Amino acid sequence: MKEKIYLIANVVGIILLIAGALIAWNYYSEKKRSEYSYKEFELRRALEVGNRERAEQIIKELQDSKDFKPLALSYSIQMEGEDHTRTLKELVDSLKDKDLVSLYTERYAYELYRKGHKEQALKELEKVDSKSFNYTSASVLKAQILMDMGKTDTAKKILEQVSKVSPESYFTNLAKALILVGGE
Repeated sequence: MKEKIYLIANVVGIILLIAGALIAWNYYSEKKRSEYSYKEFELRRALEVGNRERAEQIIKELQDSKDFKPLALSYSIQMEGEDHTRTLKELVDSLKDKDLVSLYTERYAYELYRKGHKEQALKELEKVDSKSFNYTSASVLKAQILMDMGKTDTAKKILEQVSKVSPESYFTNLAKALILVGGE
């Protein structure tokens, strides 16, 4: 009989210990999320009022956090007058969401193109999957780079594909305009 009471007491004790640990972990996690939420608010505010020094300090603090590193990197891209190539590459590498990877891969490719690295930009744009939500915009960027490189026939084929994929959209209209401009 005593053995059953000890067994039940041990089981109840273990359950209470696990419940207490879960409650403590939940409290800790919520507190951390709240702190980082406030940090993000503070960061946005610093950017709005032009306090670049404070914004950089907060970004650095957020980058040290594993969970908020992509957020910090995306905010650092908003800082004007900087070369964001390395930051965008780091951001692409740190993201897990396929749509965000696709979006920032396109943005990274644009930054490479802007810096004159056209071949590397085209290579990055190849990584944007045809099922990605931003495939058409990445294709238009690819065509623009190809046109800039003098490869107008290849660019036109891409633009014609874009205009077929999403009729009567912004990208269709842009593709058609680029085809006209490229024909001159």
